[in-house]
Amino acid sequence: MSETRPSRVLCVDDDASLRALTTAHLERQGLSVVTAPDGPSALDTLAEAEFDGIVSDFEMPEMDGLELLEAVRARYDALPFVLFTARGSEDLASRAISAGVTDYIRKNGGADQFELLANRAANYVSQYRAERALDRSEERYRRLVETSPSPIGIYTEDGRLAYVNEAAVGYFGAEDTDDLVGRSIFELVDDSDFDLARRRSRRVFEERAVAAPTELHLRGLDGRPLHAVLATAPITFEGADAAQIVLNDVTEFKRTQRAFEREKQFTEAALDALDDVFFVVDTDGRLTRWNGQLNEVTGYDDAELEGMPASAFFPADDACVEQSVEALFVEGTVTFDGELLTKSGELVPFEVRAVRMTDEADGLIGACGIARDVTERRAREKELEQYRTVVETIPDATYVLDADGYIQMVNDAHTEGTGDSLNDPVGVHVSQYLSEEGIARGRRVIESLLADESRFSGRFEFEIENADGERRRYEDHISVLTDEDGRFDGSVGIVRDITERIERERALSRQNERLDKFASVVSHDLRNPLSVVDGYLELARETGEEDHFDAMERAVDRMENLVDGLLSLARNGRVVDERESVELRSAAERAWGYVPTNGATLVVDGSHTVDADEARLRELFENLFRNSVEHGSPRGRAKADDADGGSAGSRAESDGERGERDGTVTVRVGASSDGFYVADDGPGIPEDERDAVLEYGYSTNESGTGFGLTIVAEIAEAHGWEVTVSESDSGGARFDFRT
Repeated sequence: MSETRPSRVLCVDDDASLRALTTAHLERQGLSVVTAPDGPSALDTLAEAEFDGIVSDFEMPEMDGLELLEAVRARYDALPFVLFTARGSEDLASRAISAGVTDYIRKNGGADQFELLANRAANYVSQYRAERALDRSEERYRRLVETSPSPIGIYTEDGRLAYVNEAAVGYFGAEDTDDLVGRSIFELVDDSDFDLARRRSRRVFEERAVAAPTELHLRGLDGRPLHAVLATAPITFEGADAAQIVLNDVTEFKRTQRAFEREKQFTEAALDALDDVFFVVDTDGRLTRWNGQLNEVTGYDDAELEGMPASAFFPADDACVEQSVEALFVEGTVTFDGELLTKSGELVPFEVRAVRMTDEADGLIGACGIARDVTERRAREKELEQYRTVVETIPDATYVLDADGYIQMVNDAHTEGTGDSLNDPVGVHVSQYLSEEGIARGRRVIESLLADESRFSGRFEFEIENADGERRRYEDHISVLTDEDGRFDGSVGIVRDITERIERERALSRQNERLDKFASVVSHDLRNPLSVVDGYLELARETGEEDHFDAMERAVDRMENLVDGLLSLARNGRVVDERESVELRSAAERAWGYVPTNGATLVVDGSHTVDADEARLRELFENLFRNSVEHGSPRGRAKADDADGGSAGSRAESDGERGERDGTVTVRVGASSDGFYVADDGPGIPEDERDAVLEYGYSTNESGTGFGLTIVAEIAEAHGWEVTVSESDSGGARFDFRT
């Protein structure tokens, strides 16, 4: 940048009149003059402002002109200094020249000497300012070159590098500038562009003209490939013809460009390899790019597709397409199902997914998208919907688990069958439903299926508590799912509630057991009295004695008792389905009225109720009361021919015990903490026989049927009650029913 301030000169003289005269002549040359009366003042003024020259007298107090010159040269070696003195000699002139004076002029000679001084001073100042401006310009240029991020060099006509900046050192991989200076510039040019570089260099030196920027392949000192644009201009360097080169490195740009081209080629190949249709349309909705699938699907060739409006591929009355296009430019992306119109007029179902394209300023430049043929998918969806319908109509719970045991799908029967309180079980782990034991059972089944490819499914059972708090038992028929590599990928199963089935099986088992016992009774117990009747009948025919008929009558009575007992067992073995709240007192008292009590007493404690079938509860009481009366009173024991093993059926009383008793038995009915009980004050049942008294055919009397207490046990079981036999507080028999 050039200096705009006027040229400024410092005039130093101890004579005020001469100082003023000198100043006047200097100002006539257009110079700005500042004065000082002595050397020290002059030095202070120099320190405060910038000057372009000094005119000084020699003879001055404190510091003469030569001393001032030496002080100035110590600070400003190039500042013009003219010694203007009235006293002169060769010795002074020699000393002044040795001290670095610019000029030496004597004052004597009149006005002409002042004019001479002013002219010379003006010339010295002008030359000084010009040199300073040049120095500043060269310094700025040098700094610009040195600090430039672009590699810069200067080489001579023989091709040798005479100068390089630091950027060039780093660019070519040199250690320092000395590593490059002196080398031939052509050593840094790749063989592929060597001749081109030679021709350019020769033209620059011969024509002394700037060469047009040219791309050249270069190489670093380590052989690294480089790519740059070279600008070459002729210059003079250190007095000789030279050329300056400035490199614009495009190595990374070319590498990126090549990568972009490869990426473009890859993208083009990938798009053409797609099974889906790919397309790009401009802002007018016309095709600008597509892949081969569009040709194959529509039947159009490239020439026909070029510039074709996208609307030509859809039926004109397809409102869905029109709405989707509007949504695309509003929302930026859209997916819709439509039918693609081919050249032959065929409609092919497609799913179209499009995205709006914009430039850096968010201006619309078009849209691109993918169109996928969904003919097969729709067929699969239809098939899956049929399967889904089948699954949903299955009355059993159906599920799919992933490999980690999380539920992926269930049908509606799941909630209906299990009473599941979860609104949506999908995503829930199976441990929310199964216990650790149930999960372990399922895992064992899965492992066995994976180990044996011939097995398609397995089964296991588990129990869960439904939303109502009821324990239910289920059977899970399970199959495994595998991926394409045969690895376990989950499981699918059908869960069936088998609670009722198990109960039916148990009931059937009980019925079969009764049938077996019935068969035993029919084959054994009924055969004996029949044999008696048959034997006495033959005797009666032979002898005609009536005693034989009495024996036959007793045998027939026994058979009648057996048949009645069998009918009662068959009736009471059925499970009680309907119950009602029955008062123990009412049921017990009504049952007591049907039993020959022989003077026995019934005591009912409280007015408690029980959920039961009233008729069968009454029959339960009748059998218990009959058993207590017949085995607890003397008259009952006298009629032991019909005994079934009751309170005294297995123990004989001594004469003393009989004497202590009053000949009657008291039967007590009452509620317990978990049900009710029936107790008497008879002789009781030995502890080792208490379990046996409830079994079929148990009797302590040869003529007994053994059905009485068995019927009690059957009625209790039909209600789901648990019955236990123990000793009453008075030493008799006690039957507890846990309801």
